[in-house]
Amino acid sequence: QQQQQQQQQQQQISHPAYAPAYTGGQLYTAAPPFGAPIGGALGHHPPGPPLAVSPSSAADRDGALGLSSSAAPLQPQVQQEVAVQQNLVQLAVPDHLIPCLLGVKGSTLRELQQLSGANIKISQRHEVVPGTTNRIVTITGTPQSNQMAHFLIQQKITQQEQRNQYRA
Repeated sequence: QQQQQQQQQQQQISHPAYAPAYTGGQLYTAAPPFGAPIGGALGHHPPGPPLAVSPSSAADRDGALGLSSSAAPLQPQVQQEVAVQQNLVQLAVPDHLIPCLLGVKGSTLRELQQLSGANIKISQRHEVVPGTTNRIVTITGTPQSNQMAHFLIQQKITQQEQRNQYRA
């Protein structure tokens, strides 16, 4: 059943404009336009394993702080598993546009992460999409936060390109 769902999902995200190519164990598309997702039409990868969260009770926290609580006996800790669906999206961005995403000392990148709620990583200069100078921007988070991050990145790139055209 899981395999059938994966096949259906793969059929939904396949797109003829992108020709996936495996290089060095990683999936890249052949010459995607800047800001286009890498790794299939949407660039989504399956979520990771659920995170285990162990909440501590107020009595445990108070005891750890050196406060005594004689009102109620300690409750046994309950292990809860919280499943957070984390998706991964990779974008190809030309190297000359990366500074508009980074900002001064990473300020723009931090702002994009804060506004979207996603984690955004930009590859080093030597880590590019094969055959191009495009750097890899990796977005990790929930589908909603990834979508917001992708939108904000596209917005920054468009603004920078408009500035570049105005200067030319």
